[in-house]
Amino acid sequence: EAHVAEDIQCATQQIAGDAKGISNTPITLLLKKHGVPDLTMVDLPGITRIPVRGQPENIYQLVRDMIMEYIAPEETIILNVLSATVDFSTCESIMLSQSADKTGERTLAVVTQCDLKPDGLFEKVTNGDIKIGLGYICVRNRIGQESYEEARLEESRLFGSHPLLSRINKSMVGIPVLAHNLVQIQANIISKCLPNIVNQINDKLNANMTELQKMPKNLSSVAEAMTAFMDLMGEVKESLKKIMIRGEYDEYPDDVQMH
Repeated sequence: EAHVAEDIQCATQQIAGDAKGISNTPITLLLKKHGVPDLTMVDLPGITRIPVRGQPENIYQLVRDMIMEYIAPEETIILNVLSATVDFSTCESIMLSQSADKTGERTLAVVTQCDLKPDGLFEKVTNGDIKIGLGYICVRNRIGQESYEEARLEESRLFGSHPLLSRINKSMVGIPVLAHNLVQIQANIISKCLPNIVNQINDKLNANMTELQKMPKNLSSVAEAMTAFMDLMGEVKESLKKIMIRGEYDEYPDDVQMH
């Protein structure tokens, strides 16, 4: 667990190179641990407008297209990660999420670096001008070599004792709250989308069953194969007789090459 970030960075360099390039090839990390939430997270690249250090000239469009590809499906939870140090109204990620999720019912915002800009944060996340459908959750990132347990303890102290940050409702702070909310949101989305998913599966199954019924039955012996072959030859013989002797061309009305 302590080497996860280092391993991800190494895999990123192998796929995208050392020049800050990007790739649509996903890096899959499977984490199995007692007590962790059952979630699939997709960490997307940040929006880059100006190419640097060998990045392609269309880096902005590449990143934007990649983000939209992942956030467009209705089964996806959109997690906007925002820094407390920036003006939320200038965050393009919010604009993209609003275009993909117009009702806001699957969009949640996570605010980091709260200790760097605590002034006015309470107002921004509770009654600010930028509304997020599922609201805001403020967190403290792990610093340096902190363990997960140490980081959560420091997070609890920060939002419990800071003169400004302690004003934020406890239902809106902390990684545990974020994990719990994501699981609940995921359950709601699954419940909503499950009937449609089941219908899609049934439609596909029925289509495949129809195709299967059109296929010839399995031939389990040489005798059955010979019988099927002779029947087929009889049909071909009759078709040729109609075409060549009687001049009837109704065998393959939609196939010009057979006329």
